[in-house]
Amino acid sequence: MKKITIGLVASTFFFNSGALWACPQCRPFVKSGIYNQDFAGNLFVMLLPIVILLAVGFGIYFADALTAKLRKGAKAWQTTYNAAR
Repeated sequence: MKKITIGLVASTFFFNSGALWACPQCRPFVKSGIYNQDFAGNLFVMLLPIVILLAVGFGIYFADALTAKLRKGAKAWQTTYNAAR
């Protein structure tokens, strides 16, 4: 446990420094590369896996209720009264 704590603290010090930010000269170029006319498309592509994971999660969570509802609906539709029609 001590090794994990030391590793987390060390990574916080090493990777949370000002050295990771763009220099004052490069910063406008970095911003212009991110916030350009393709920003909406890039944002959509980056958020698409999250949306897919949420859809799969909701599908798994509500799978029992959906299958029960579909089974109940199928049985109610096929009765002896309307089977020959």
